[in-house]
Amino acid sequence: MSTVLKFDTATVRDVALAKVGNPLMGEELITSDTVCGIKGENEELISEALLKRFKSQDRQVFTHVEELSENLVFSVAKSIFSLKEDLVKGANVIATHLYDGTKDPEVKSGDLCIATVDDVTIGGSPCKALCIVKSESSIPVLEISDGEEGLDLKTHNVIAPDKIQKGALIVAYQEKEGFAVYAFDKSAGDAHAWSKEFLGIKPLRDENFMTKRYTDMAVAFAQDELQEEEFDKIERFQLANQAMSYFEENDDFDLQSFEQTAFGEDQEKKAQFQAFRQHYKDDDGTPLEEQFAISKPVAKKASRKVKGVMNLDNGASITFKPQFSENIEESLEKGFDEERQMKFVKIYYNSES
Repeated sequence: MSTVLKFDTATVRDVALAKVGNPLMGEELITSDTVCGIKGENEELISEALLKRFKSQDRQVFTHVEELSENLVFSVAKSIFSLKEDLVKGANVIATHLYDGTKDPEVKSGDLCIATVDDVTIGGSPCKALCIVKSESSIPVLEISDGEEGLDLKTHNVIAPDKIQKGALIVAYQEKEGFAVYAFDKSAGDAHAWSKEFLGIKPLRDENFMTKRYTDMAVAFAQDELQEEEFDKIERFQLANQAMSYFEENDDFDLQSFEQTAFGEDQEKKAQFQAFRQHYKDDDGTPLEEQFAISKPVAKKASRKVKGVMNLDNGASITFKPQFSENIEESLEKGFDEERQMKFVKIYYNSES
């Protein structure tokens, strides 16, 4: 069943803070002894600041090569959710884990916020959550204050929510499967260190994941893999749209049926696609499934992104949107003008919009 994550009623309650340096550079780890309770008008502002970056992330789950319980961040989150461990103690364990696991001298020091969150909605049910964000940069701001001798101008270095580099939202949902985890790493370093080594997570191979992987693959194959000298941009645009139409018109994916829809009897393109598909595997080498239920919201979103663009050497640019492919044979004509010794494109239409 497809799960939708919503933050309409989500509220950050308590926050534990830490300053995480890079041990390879001789920097310290400083943890807090108390929590910061979030109350009143600050609730909405801080909740929005800490949670907004997770709205566009795909669901992942905790994992471990031996037992799931051996994943430290999973175990700490589980203890906090069950009230077996308080936030300060658990947050300090997580901060120490992040600090001790730093293996790259290029990793920047930063401010770590670990917060409990109430009423994150997933699959229609309100759940507890644990939010972990790390900010590795600050921005200067100016403040005009009213002092004893009149107005005064002060400067502060503050965390900008839009500039937070790393984050993880752990939702207390489907514990046996490894909870629901949404993570990001926008820093210039290796994202593998945050997601794999610190958190220990992997994508959930559900219909959302599989649909996104195959739609991304189909578009990449049509637009990037096929050589431009063999297939012009119109042909590649048509191929991408043929692939997308399969996801729109079917409820279930079957690899052989998909290849027939996308490539017809063109055995050469089929063989190229099959070779291209071999590169789309998990980090552990697990190949993609050949049959699964199609996620319609993911397929619809992918279809909107398919565009064909012809950039001509005379400075003109023509953009083809997905709906153009439905009548491309009747609406577009290409050819070569012998008199001018130049290529041409004709587009037929009824009216302007």
